[in-house]
Amino acid sequence: GDFTVSGKIDRIDLDPLSARGIVQDYKSGKAHSAAQIASEERLQIPLYILALRDLVGIEPLGGLYRGLAGAREARGLVLASAQDDVVPGLKGADYVEEGEFWGQIEGAQELAREAVSRMRDGDVRHDPRGGSCPTWCERWSMCRIRRA
Repeated sequence: GDFTVSGKIDRIDLDPLSARGIVQDYKSGKAHSAAQIASEERLQIPLYILALRDLVGIEPLGGLYRGLAGAREARGLVLASAQDDVVPGLKGADYVEEGEFWGQIEGAQELAREAVSRMRDGDVRHDPRGGSCPTWCERWSMCRIRRA
């Protein structure tokens, strides 16, 4: 069924000569590559990319997490065709071909749909994917799950 996701994109960089852009999200922790976004099932950047396209009407070049601490590097999910147009200093693992890019976006959208469906069915377990707590979770001080 239908559902609404609420969020706030920290920054949208636009190409002044076209209707293309990139979403950026500032993180106090580390940034994540395209492969990590997929393998860790991180939904934020892919869903922001969808919002950029479907709600704002801007052709997405990708999405980045921009670290605010440490090396302050930007990492993310970016179209390989935009390699010369985006942000200097990105690594090869941040770029994916168009089919993989949209596949990852659609996969994130499906994961969000599945999560909503489970919640509507009353499944509100701590971690429906199973496994241990993710290392990036900052709510450990109030969580009922014991960490190793």
